[in-house]
Amino acid sequence: MFANFDQLIDRVHQLAALTQRLRDENRTLRQQLAEKETESRLMRERLDTARTRIEGLINQLPAEK
Repeated sequence: MFANFDQLIDRVHQLAALTQRLRDENRTLRQQLAEKETESRLMRERLDTARTRIEGLINQLPAEK
């Protein structure tokens, strides 16, 4: 009977360790996602700025005759 109890305790410890590893991994993945979202937002802003500048330059071109 005590052997089964010891096995159960071991399994609970394994489950607790796995849960902690998954929490840590989840935290890391959330941080990476936040960084990528920030990078994506900054790239969209840069793209919008470039698009605006190009449109401005196109508008300055002389009209075709």
